[in-house]
Amino acid sequence: MNILSIPLDAIETVEVQLDGGSAVYGADAIGGVVNFITKTEHHGITLNVKQKRVTHVLMFNP
Repeated sequence: MNILSIPLDAIETVEVQLDGGSAVYGADAIGGVVNFITKTEHHGITLNVKQKRVTHVLMFNP
């Protein structure tokens, strides 16, 4: 799964288990487990807008 496809507004908490997760998650979890806990109730729309202004700087070396 691509974790970049999860919207940040949908994540409530992130749990990191560095070891001991293999008992629950199997042999694939030897290095650790990261759990993304999503929000259970979300009503409406969340909109994030960013604007970046770029200015050009001319360098002159005599």
